[in-house]
Amino acid sequence: MSDGSLVDTLWVAGCLVFVFEGLMLAAMPAGWQKMMSQMATLDPAKLRWIGVGAMLVGLVGIKLLAH
Repeated sequence: MSDGSLVDTLWVAGCLVFVFEGLMLAAMPAGWQKMMSQMATLDPAKLRWIGVGAMLVGLVGIKLLAH
């Protein structure tokens, strides 16, 4: 894969994040607000580990789908 196609793929992936976030907001705005208010009460260290876990799941998913 050349660098140009990797950059294009990363842009598409970033845009898909916006699509899915927009879908969540459009489909269930009250549920999204509740989830965000609950997350605001969590300890920052716990949020950091949730973020690390989400990144690892995403990386494993990319690895599995790429081969």
